[in-house]
Amino acid sequence: MFCRIVEALKINQGCLICSLQILLFALTTHLRGVIIMVIYLLLRRLQIVANHKLISITSFGGFSVSACDENGVFESISDSKGHSKKLWLLIYYLIFSGKDFVLSSELIELLWSEGASVADPLASLRLLVHRARSELSKLGAFKGSELILCYNEAYSWNRNVTTIVDAESFESLCLSAAEGDRKTRINTILKAAEIYKGHFIPKASQYHWAMALDAYYHSQYISICSQGTSLLMEDRRYADIIELCTAAVSIDPYCEPLHIALIEALVASGSHTSALDHYKSISERLLNEFGISPSSALLATYKTILSNINTPEMDISEIRKEMTEPNPVGAFRCEYELFKHIYWLKSRECVRRGQAVQLALVTILPKGEAQMSPRTIKSAFEKLTVLMRDMLLQSDLFTRYSVNQCLILLQSTSYEDGQLVLDRLQGAFAQASHKSGLQLQCSLIPMLPATFDETSGDIEYL
Repeated sequence: MFCRIVEALKINQGCLICSLQILLFALTTHLRGVIIMVIYLLLRRLQIVANHKLISITSFGGFSVSACDENGVFESISDSKGHSKKLWLLIYYLIFSGKDFVLSSELIELLWSEGASVADPLASLRLLVHRARSELSKLGAFKGSELILCYNEAYSWNRNVTTIVDAESFESLCLSAAEGDRKTRINTILKAAEIYKGHFIPKASQYHWAMALDAYYHSQYISICSQGTSLLMEDRRYADIIELCTAAVSIDPYCEPLHIALIEALVASGSHTSALDHYKSISERLLNEFGISPSSALLATYKTILSNINTPEMDISEIRKEMTEPNPVGAFRCEYELFKHIYWLKSRECVRRGQAVQLALVTILPKGEAQMSPRTIKSAFEKLTVLMRDMLLQSDLFTRYSVNQCLILLQSTSYEDGQLVLDRLQGAFAQASHKSGLQLQCSLIPMLPATFDETSGDIEYL
């Protein structure tokens, strides 16, 4: 880590501050104070910091202001403390509005736009500025009046103070991510991704100006992550892809291309179990929260996982041991894609053995005018899953088909017996969910035997 600082000494002074910005925000929060002091001493040595003082501003994943004074003393304040929202909103806006000066009238409209009337808006604004300056004075390196300036009823953040802002460093790296050779581009992308710790000033997310900046920075983040995964995949740097995408999907859990890239990297690195677990996790989340099934691209990664699980040149007894299900309990649950292929197999068996197999569709519906919220459906489906696992035979299988539906395959079961099974399931669900205002609607249909066309090709196997 400190070797990188030493290397920075070799860079010309015109590029030094940018390089130090990259270094600072690539570090974890608990080390940042130490590094700010090191940077301050370095800049002081080179005599390029006015008054030997430095301000660092973090806006991704939370907001904080840190400072280092001429004696190397580091202090920090953040919006996580229990101060007035308006106080922090004033500081946010002066730093990130992009304006040299902000008129009092604009600040009053911003700060008291939610219908809260004040008898004397200008006096209230002056009092708020005084409180904000007092909070900034806790940094020690500067007086609050040195950071928030006032000119004829207009206010500004002092741009003459040497300030490192994570958002500015991040944007600079994103804009230069397309320049240089492959290695340079990858390093730039990874540095930019490391700076982005989460959404822009989360506590200001309800304000339009902050929403616009958040959308801009977030789209840049997703873009560089996508570029990074493509470049890293070409170089077979699977560990770096896993690290990059794991961080990215924790910030944006609904970005499907990054989930796919993560799964592909896990498969390529041999972590098939982790890849399968991640696929199941994102598929379940899409169903629970949006009521949608995995896309064709995500389903393709599922097939890739299954096709890569096999280990070549393995002893048949070891293969059998690996395939043995550990502690089987109740009916068999599987993903829809696998359920579909098992259905195809059973329909073929029906031709040869004349076996009676029933296909059931179970739907969770509201009683009367009851409402079905995502949370209610999730709870009801969990109860239904337990009931199906415990009440069906071990040879039966079921899968989730949609947000409120599941399919059941009842093997060696007549149509009449299948109806009895579903009646019992409906009764058990009604008893377990009597307070939820939900009910089961069940339909049953016999499986049709497969029909073979001798001119067609073989069945598609996973």
